[in-house]
Amino acid sequence: MVVLGSSFVQSIGMAPVFGSEIRFPIRDMNLASACEVLCDRLAEYCRDSDRKFSAGDTVAWATSVIKLDALDGAILTASALDLKSDVFQDRLDDLLEDWLKQQEVCRQHRSSYVQTALASMAVVSPDVLEGARIHEAVRYPFAGENCGWWIFGESFSGDLLDMKVAHLGHALRSDERIRRYLGLAPGYAVDLSEGKVWFEAEAAAREPI
Repeated sequence: MVVLGSSFVQSIGMAPVFGSEIRFPIRDMNLASACEVLCDRLAEYCRDSDRKFSAGDTVAWATSVIKLDALDGAILTASALDLKSDVFQDRLDDLLEDWLKQQEVCRQHRSSYVQTALASMAVVSPDVLEGARIHEAVRYPFAGENCGWWIFGESFSGDLLDMKVAHLGHALRSDERIRRYLGLAPGYAVDLSEGKVWFEAEAAAREPI
């Protein structure tokens, strides 16, 4: 359960699950329902992993990271990592809006939502790592720390031997347009220059890597 404040959503009666109640600060109260979903997912995480949260803990969410800090003795407050500044913001609006955009893209293209963790590894063309804009991306089945995404820049040479394994965050810093598509399931491909999304059965059938 949650309770609404003037600029936050806060769990109530969840301390036995979380270890403390958690406050989710937001500017736009229209995002309250998304906060409730986030609260429910965090509760699932705690129950499934048989753990509780403490001040300083971080959790992956919607291709970003949530940090929990002590607000007072009984409450933790959530903040979200801003990739551009590499600083945690004290409001969750941008993170929740990104998650809602990812959900909408998946609905539009009849894809299940498969979260891409910010700390996961992607296969990226060298020009993107040097700051080039992203042209195309395709997601393959994945395992372990990989997220399955292969990301190609606008000036990619075309030689797959040049591709590099890198943290996804490096690609996002080059071109955040890709973020809204990162919830698409393996098999989906994106052309950012034209905003097109399509499904490739051959990509979906690959063995996880």
